[in-house]
Amino acid sequence: MERPKHSFRIPLPDGSNLSLAVFATRNDPTAEAISVQVTRLVDDTWVTDAKLAVTVHLKVTIVNSQTAKNNDNRDSNFLHQHK
Repeated sequence: MERPKHSFRIPLPDGSNLSLAVFATRNDPTAEAISVQVTRLVDDTWVTDAKLAVTVHLKVTIVNSQTAKNNDNRDSNFLHQHK
């Protein structure tokens, strides 16, 4: 199994775990797969109770900050404020 680029796990009060992992996709360098799952230990074996996986296509936009400051276009202002 491929190792995730990033992963995060939180133990839940009932002893199960909530985990999130980000994987690179094999065929599309502009996409990543995000997996969220709940697992629990049953007889020394980790069992997945629920899993959600989503593929996200990344779009990188480079904005000249001076242009964004001088432009009244709503999209440019949004990008400037949220970069």
